[in-house]
This record gives sequence, C-alpha cells and structure tokens, in this order.
Amino acid sequence: MTGTAEFDFAKSRSRIVPGAICDHLTSLGGDLRSKAGQTPLTEFLRYGAAGASGTVFEPIALQCKFPLPSLFLHYGRGCSLAESFYQSVAAPYQLLIVGDPLCQPWAVFPTVEVEGIEPNQEVAGKLAIHAKATTTSSHGVGFIELLIDGRLVARYRPDHTPEVDTAKLPDGYHELRVVAVGAGPIETRGRAIVPIQVNNHGTKIELSVAPQSGVAITDKVHISARQPGATTIVIRHNRREVARLKGESGEVELPAATLGGGPVVLVAESAGEHPAISSPVRLNIQ
Repeated sequence: MTGTAEFDFAKSRSRIVPGAICDHLTSLGGDLRSKAGQTPLTEFLRYGAAGASGTVFEPIALQCKFPLPSLFLHYGRGCSLAESFYQSVAAPYQLLIVGDPLCQPWAVFPTVEVEGIEPNQEVAGKLAIHAKATTTSSHGVGFIELLIDGRLVARYRPDHTPEVDTAKLPDGYHELRVVAVGAGPIETRGRAIVPIQVNNHGTKIELSVAPQSGVAITDKVHISARQPGATTIVIRHNRREVARLKGESGEVELPAATLGGGPVVLVAESAGEHPAISSPVRLNIQ
C-alpha cells in the first residue's frame, strides 16, 4: 500500500512477489485513460501483482469506497483475492478491481485421491467411489462433493463411500470430480478429476474434427460424427449447441470464429434408444 498518486515502479528497484495485492489508495487509480492525472493501477500488474484496485472517479474523503486494511488479513487467512476485496469494501460502486480473482497463495488445499478407478477406465453397472481426502489444516475435511459432468450428485461425510449407478448415464465419456471441502470457515476446496468410459449398452459415438492443430480464427473447422442407431447427434462446445446432425451420421463445417479463440473442447451427444457421449476433442484456435 503506497498512498502515492504518481510513481515510477522501475526506478523504485522494488520487486513484487507472486500473488501480491498492491494498491496506492489514491483518487483516480482506476481511471485508465491516458493522462488521467495519476499512475493507473495497471502499473502494479505490469510488474507482477496478482491484483490491484483504484477508483474511477474522485471519491473525495469517503473511506467506504476503499478497501480496509483487513483486505490483507482475509488474504493471509487463505481467502481468494475476490473474497478478500469484497469482505473489505463497504461501497465498491466506484472501485475498479483488476487481477486474478481466484488467486489464493495462502490457502491450505485438501488433497484428494480416488482409489480403485484409473483414468479412462471402462466401467458398467454400480461404481463405488473410494475417495481419500487429507489436509494439513487443523480444521480437517468437513465433507466431500461428487460431481458427474459438472453436476452435483452427492454430498457426504469423508468416511462414506457412495455408489454411482452408471446404467443411468449414457454410454461414453464422463468426468468424475471429487471435491473435498475444508471444515474451517473459509471452506477451501481440493479436487481430483477422473475421466471414465461408461459401457452398459455397447454404444459409441465416433467424433472427428479437422484440423486439430494450427487452427486460425479465420479457418473453418470440419466436424463429422457417427453412431449406428442414433436419431440425432448434437455437437456441443462447453454445453452450447453449435451443430445438429440428423440420423446416425453426418458432417458439418463451422467457422472457427463461432467457437472463439483459445482452448476449445467439442463433444458429440446422441439421442435414440441408447444415447451416448463422445470423448472430448480439444483444439486451440489462434
């Protein structure tokens, strides 16, 4: 916390350690226009801060628009950057907060191990989830959550072993996510993710995407899918439907721009007597 309206960080010969929150507690640190009158908060980020804040308009001498010093106390106790800020500011409506909201450098995360299930293992029928959760925190582990494909299906004590009836799931790829939640007031979370292949009916979708590497935002992506017996096959990007194929096979060409830049995950889901889900296809669009 500097309290300085204008500064040249390079000349200070200071070093910002990873995860640091920096602030200069001045009137216009959040005004990012050129020649706004004060050094913008982004200067802290330029030199390595995980987060910074500043007001976008002259707030006069109203403390409630700035973080209290308890910002650093919450952060040091293990809260995320976002949690620390919003527990410390009474009236944030003129405050611009920039950085990594989930940064938690002082959090103590539980460790989770799922025993008896290997990644991409083929499973059928009832599946017991043997999870071992440990933590170095004195609070211990409060409870465990089980999610399948991002949906919460169970919340239970650490000494409990739930069962998943895979017959209720479509054949194909699914993601088991086991989350251990700390018993302390911050409820820090640790997780293990195990992909599995369900096979109760012998159905499988073949999904092909080309190209998968060196994809430019101006390119077109060719997608084909096939599953005998399917009535419809839907192509999804992060649960969003981007194409629909009628019948048991088909192909479509999509502009890469409709998927967006960066990492992209495509999945095919079928409808019919025995619906199925394909393994995800990952590509990076530049």
